[in-house]
Amino acid sequence: MTETNQMQDAIRQSEQAFRSLAENSPDFIIRYDLEDRIRYLNANLIRMLGIGGAEEFLGQRPREAWPDGRYAPIEAASARARASGEPQRLELLVPAGAGKVEYHHLLVVPERDAAGTIVGTLMFGRDITEVRETEQRLRHFIDSIPGIAFTFRRDADGKFSFPYVSHAIREIYGLEPEDVRTDFSALHDLAHPDDRPVIEATIAESARTMTPYRLESRVCRPGMPERWLDTRAVPERQPDGSLLWYGLMLDVTDRKRAEETLRKRERELHHLAENSPDNIVSYDDEGRVRYLNSKLERELGKTLAELEGRKIGELFPDGRFAEIETTMLRAIRQGEVGPVVLPVAIDGQDIRHHQIRAIPERDETGRIIGALAFGSDVTEIIRLQEAVAVREQEFRALVEHSPDTIARFDRDCRRTYANPALLSSCGPEADRLLGTTPTEFPGGEWEQRYEEALRGVLASGAATDFSSSRHDTGGRIVHRLIRLTPERDRSGMVTSVLAVGRDITELMEQREKIHSLAFFDFVTGLANRALFNDRLAQSITDARWHATQLGVLLLDLDRFKAVNDTLGHNVGDALLREAGARLSRCVRDYDTVARLGGDEFAVLLPEIRDAQSLSGVADKILVAFAEPFLLDGREVAVGASIGIAVYPNDSEDADGLLKFADLAMYAAKHAGGQGFRYYTAEFTIQAHERLRIETELRHAVERRELELYFQPKVTMTDGRLIGSEALLRWKSSAFGMVMPDRFIGIAEDTGLIVDIGAWVLREACAAARAWNAAGVPHKVAVNLSPRQFADGSLEERIAEALSATGCRPEWIELEITESLLLENAERVRGTLEALRAMGFSIAIDDFGTGYSALSYLTNLPIDVLKIDRSFVKDMMSYASKAELVRTIIAMANSLSMHLVAEGVETEEQARFLLDNGCVVGQGYLYGKPMPKHELRVDTGDA
Repeated sequence: MTETNQMQDAIRQSEQAFRSLAENSPDFIIRYDLEDRIRYLNANLIRMLGIGGAEEFLGQRPREAWPDGRYAPIEAASARARASGEPQRLELLVPAGAGKVEYHHLLVVPERDAAGTIVGTLMFGRDITEVRETEQRLRHFIDSIPGIAFTFRRDADGKFSFPYVSHAIREIYGLEPEDVRTDFSALHDLAHPDDRPVIEATIAESARTMTPYRLESRVCRPGMPERWLDTRAVPERQPDGSLLWYGLMLDVTDRKRAEETLRKRERELHHLAENSPDNIVSYDDEGRVRYLNSKLERELGKTLAELEGRKIGELFPDGRFAEIETTMLRAIRQGEVGPVVLPVAIDGQDIRHHQIRAIPERDETGRIIGALAFGSDVTEIIRLQEAVAVREQEFRALVEHSPDTIARFDRDCRRTYANPALLSSCGPEADRLLGTTPTEFPGGEWEQRYEEALRGVLASGAATDFSSSRHDTGGRIVHRLIRLTPERDRSGMVTSVLAVGRDITELMEQREKIHSLAFFDFVTGLANRALFNDRLAQSITDARWHATQLGVLLLDLDRFKAVNDTLGHNVGDALLREAGARLSRCVRDYDTVARLGGDEFAVLLPEIRDAQSLSGVADKILVAFAEPFLLDGREVAVGASIGIAVYPNDSEDADGLLKFADLAMYAAKHAGGQGFRYYTAEFTIQAHERLRIETELRHAVERRELELYFQPKVTMTDGRLIGSEALLRWKSSAFGMVMPDRFIGIAEDTGLIVDIGAWVLREACAAARAWNAAGVPHKVAVNLSPRQFADGSLEERIAEALSATGCRPEWIELEITESLLLENAERVRGTLEALRAMGFSIAIDDFGTGYSALSYLTNLPIDVLKIDRSFVKDMMSYASKAELVRTIIAMANSLSMHLVAEGVETEEQARFLLDNGCVVGQGYLYGKPMPKHELRVDTGDA
């Protein structure tokens, strides 16, 4: 057997061994060639994919087999593995049907031949869904504990730390778990100074005896109320000699406060009793005195020490307090008695009337263990009541002439009195009022409820209000408010109810109007910001109580301003109303849709299953907004950008949720609109970073921190310098050298680009004049921002730059992006034609990366196409990119346009471009961007 045959036989045996292992492996195994085409799938992967066999996928790339992009990360990892020669690990969420997903852990390794050359990649995958779900359940369980779960460690050298502590440490201590993972002093320092010795002694005793410990201590955070913790822990000795306690810290602040409140109440009640103007006495269940207050001691001339433990009959055998004793004993046997008015004579004084109320005292089981008696001198009150009765007739006259309806009902709810206003409201049947109940006359459902309210007042003795709303003969809703007041006899018993009714229709109409203005948007009829904030706060309270989640979606209409400015505010309002209606149809009945102002809407979704379920709602909204709006007889396309924040994952307060949803919406809008984003902490970091950059950028011009760099443009046939592109750099005193991709977008969003762009124009014009004045033709390209076009003063600013520097228009090339040509096309066309008329040449920057269309190439005054660097970079590796570059060159030449290739870095790229008709190049092959003084225009060398 030859050496070749032996090698082939070894390869076959190795391949057979591999397939045997792969087919019996519990893992998912897939094999790719150097172009990521599938060469092999094992049986376990075929079962997971639910396909009949591997044949239909062999030879395909993942993006071809699964166009939805679910396995795109695998292709990227495979590319990295081939490029680096190192294994790549990743975790992937894989759709599993019925709306579920599985977690797969993947390992992608380069596959080499016998010579060590990489010939493909192998992917090994394992389903770790159960592990991840178990981790989530454990995390949810720990997070649901009303306190801090922890492990507390004492090393052999005596150092203390918390190897594990749950996230509740943030809410209670204001610390992160990382703050105490290696040293517990940050937490211990927040303990009350008086409690620290106790804590240390308790832990030491537990360590000495190896017994569990429990202690209560206080947490003192600066600027926060004091909190009490009940800490319980069990020690366990570790093999390395350290001790580990497993425990919980439970927040018992509410209990401690309740105990203190109870003690305070007891003191207050004793203080009230001692300073009460009433006589107060407490009896046991056999009628013996247990307590009497100071006022009664003074009236009786006896102290509590003299009376305690004795019955009234024993103390006063003359029987003067016999009726009080009888009342008290009745309360002990039958329940509350009173108030009753009894004649009392003390120390031979005149008999006076005392109102006595006896209340039984009960223990925890409800058993009566005594009684409390309250007595007050009501002699003067009775005299006043008699005087009131004399004057009742005077008040009757007032009642008879009152515009309010007044009626009196007896204990059977029959009318015993009706004033003229009430009688006249009943018309011809007024004579049926007296002696009848509301259900007897006029009868009906409302009258039945009215009579039930009357009986409630008679039973409870408590006044109440009863309201009614009815349609009058004209269809108008009439509102009435009736005050039901109990009337008592001298014994305190409720004998009747006085009903005073008033027409409050006008008041209710005004209240409804004010409520509508206060809580609802007048354009869309949706909830406004105030009502949304109120419901959000209430939903957070409910979610916190029930340990559920809720979602907040902020939505901003894409291109709303253009519709409003172009078609008018009436059409804009119609768009807002239809947008609100579409939003409302996308959510549940109990969700809240609100307009916060302008074209910004908010959606509150309480009681969601999980954060991911909100993506379904967002998708539904985006589908609804993808349909054109029919406005003023025309179809208008208006998309939406949605930001999502989730309670409690992102924030536990309303302001935080709204702020974070707004940051996520901002990210969605800057990703191109008509999409949604979940909030991540990175957005907050980016927002702070943007704010810092914006603040510093506002002063960059006045501080002379901006500088223009120039990148050469050459003829690739001979390397002759014919021009350059002006590129902005920012040497910030706060950040150092800042590249444009970090601050230009912020300048665009804030409008700072208008003033910065004017500065760039002046500097570029000054440089162009200096170079061309030397007699060497040199054209400087300057990028223009869409915001400069929108500002309306671009032509004026360019003219000022020319005038200030003495620059000629033919020395300047103005570069614009393709996207600018799709916005306000007529206005842009007019500006470009005016600039061309002034003598400037116009270039399309990054051609081919935007919304390329032949129409604007032929209809607009465009002189130069710049081939984007991404095409130049990949054209030697990808045939499709090379063909695209050839097409752009051919198209430009056919339209007699000049061409500039960006990003030329190799001689091979330059030769390709020259061979296909592109002469001018720009890139690192000819020179990097450099300060003005480093660009040698006089010789053509860079």
